[in-house]
Amino acid sequence: MNIHQALGIVTTIMDELELDYGNAEAYIMPDMDALYVSLEAPNNATTGDIIPITATTERRDIVNTLRDLLWRFDADEEFDALYSPEFMEHNNFTPSQFILMLTEDQQYCEHAADKLNNAHTIAEIIA
Repeated sequence: MNIHQALGIVTTIMDELELDYGNAEAYIMPDMDALYVSLEAPNNATTGDIIPITATTERRDIVNTLRDLLWRFDADEEFDALYSPEFMEHNNFTPSQFILMLTEDQQYCEHAADKLNNAHTIAEIIA
């Protein structure tokens, strides 16, 4: 598969599973045979990674990589990485509001990952 086909698959999945709330992105890494992908849940939590693309990459490989990326999102880890009094003040919410938002986003990511995992065929996800 070429890198442009892979990018098309990723963006289709992002659209179909509603994984872009304004901050998601998918683009070809300059001078690399890879994509950078960042998926976003409704409360704006993101999870991302670099996905290598080779001639032997198949659609199922991309789906599995995105599924695993979604499953890896962890609300507690994200809270620990981002929390500070300055962050809370800047974003105008309390720590309890923030962890609730992250927990909701983790559930959203898990639900999207389950959809990818349970699809009988890639065609169910990618039209």
